[in-house]
Amino acid sequence: MSYSFVDSKVKANVEYYYRLKQIDFDGRTEMSDIRSAKMIDESAMTIGEFYPNPV
Repeated sequence: MSYSFVDSKVKANVEYYYRLKQIDFDGRTEMSDIRSAKMIDESAMTIGEFYPNPV
C-alpha cells in the first residue's frame, strides 16, 4: 500500500516528525517508526527533486 499526506503548514528550517498509526479490523493498533523531515529553503524546492516517483 501507499500513503500520502500534505502538510500545508510547514515552515522552512523547522524539523517535523511524522508517524503512521495502523488500526486493524479487530481493533489492534500498531505505530510506524518516526520519520523526520525538514525543508531547508522554501524557494529551492521544486517538483523535479522528486523524480523519479516514488522517491
